[in-house]
Amino acid sequence: MTPLVGISESDYRAKTISDEVERILESLENTYELDANKNVADLQPASVLTPLKRHQIVAISFMMQREDKAIADRSHRELQNFLKLPSKERISLAPMGGVLADAMGLGKTLTMLSGIVLSVADARVFASQNLGGSRGNQTFRHLKSGSLKALRFHSSNRPKLAAAVVDHDVVLTTYATLAADSKGYRILQEIEWYRVILDEAHWIRNQNSDQFRAAQSLVAERRWCATGTPIQNRLNDFISLLKFLHFQPFAVGSVFEKYVLKPLVEDKLDRAANLRALMRSVCLRRGDSYLKLDAPQYEEVTVELQPDERKLYNDVLQRCIRDIDKAVSTDASIKKYSILFTAILKLRRLCNHGTFFPLAQTSGLALGPLDPEEANCGLCSGDDQDKIGLLDNFDFCTECGRSLVEPPRGPKKRSGRGTYKKASLKAAAAYPPDLQYGHSTKLALIVNNLEKAPMGSKRLNLTAANNVHIVEPQWNPSIEQQAIARAVRMGQTRLVTVFRYMTRGTVEENILELQRKKSNLAKFTLDDGPEDEKSGKMEDLKFVLEIDKK
Repeated sequence: MTPLVGISESDYRAKTISDEVERILESLENTYELDANKNVADLQPASVLTPLKRHQIVAISFMMQREDKAIADRSHRELQNFLKLPSKERISLAPMGGVLADAMGLGKTLTMLSGIVLSVADARVFASQNLGGSRGNQTFRHLKSGSLKALRFHSSNRPKLAAAVVDHDVVLTTYATLAADSKGYRILQEIEWYRVILDEAHWIRNQNSDQFRAAQSLVAERRWCATGTPIQNRLNDFISLLKFLHFQPFAVGSVFEKYVLKPLVEDKLDRAANLRALMRSVCLRRGDSYLKLDAPQYEEVTVELQPDERKLYNDVLQRCIRDIDKAVSTDASIKKYSILFTAILKLRRLCNHGTFFPLAQTSGLALGPLDPEEANCGLCSGDDQDKIGLLDNFDFCTECGRSLVEPPRGPKKRSGRGTYKKASLKAAAAYPPDLQYGHSTKLALIVNNLEKAPMGSKRLNLTAANNVHIVEPQWNPSIEQQAIARAVRMGQTRLVTVFRYMTRGTVEENILELQRKKSNLAKFTLDDGPEDEKSGKMEDLKFVLEIDKK
């Protein structure tokens, strides 16, 4: 086969490997099927009020099989035989656990909870949830009252002694609390858990993060990952899950590279056979076709900056270009990257919030974080541990977050009513420029669209919501898909409409174009070296800011 016109040979090779990985993920729904002699009704726990779907019953059976020591050991031996591992690299005992990688919306959390209920008589469980607040309450509404004795291990009031924790069937916490506890009292690290479940397990994909280190160091007999994206961009994402599962020897980077990654780049007929065998031994995944729902409909909403917004936008961009020209020190490449990323962060904020900070603040743009996923406060760049997440995926420190939502400067919802009231933009203009938070053109359009929605569509219970507002294009399109999947999920009875907002003539258009450009390349990649990675990110930032065209 020859490369497609307009794509380099290396990109073509990467795209071919990526397509192989995608086919493997699609094939994982056939990893396991129910034994014909098994009674399906026996796997519906009596204390679970919500009737489970067949795919959830299959997942519970898969979970029970992976926690059967004899079956797990036999499967592990067969995998090592298939990959032809020499005896010195083999591990005789297999870990119990695995990866439930069903697409978002298929009820992975309820499936795991049902598995817990079936084994609660002889288990003490630690389950990690990504969201604090109402998520735990929403999960336990599926159970009969008193079915499980649960503890929310969160906030400053959490227990300081392990004895106060172990007397529960389920302990729920957040990744942030897990990481903090591992550096403090280490209560969770002291306990030998019957089962550890990481919900939204892709949050530990960064092996250098505190979250990953804290999760991996937990002591448990059984370990599970629940995530709709076991591989987000790189195959190293999957190694992070294997390391958490203690899935030896494949959790060792050198072994994974030799027996899984290296065959992928070889020119042979079935180069993905080893990766396929590995994933099928530990992972079960069903796609969104199991939802049996209509695909969402999309509406593009174009936003035009007002003259004062456009002027500030251009001022920030020009300042960035001048600062890039001045970055001539020995660490110029790092400094340029920081300047580019910080400028994009501020321009995106301006598109969303109409943040009219004094122009003097744009002089000498402060060096920001080197990774878009590790940004500090979107306004002051401060590192506040108690961040506030708003509509557009930016995090803000407590003080800046309060200033963005503080009345009476922004459009606000009438108390106790289902409709929204627009603030007068003319009256807002009377405020000093640096106080005009929340009055951007985009926010006015969002409020207008919210006003048009029926009263029942603005609830926090996302299966009741059928309108999704994507305020800005994301660096990683999979983040957008995860947001949409919060509404396109089991229990949804209406057609879901997705509103995509895009500000014309800004970095948002260029981020969207970068998404389209990369969609024709490899979706999943092998890890590049640090220099290639840095170079690629720099080129992406320049493309978004159109630096080379100016």
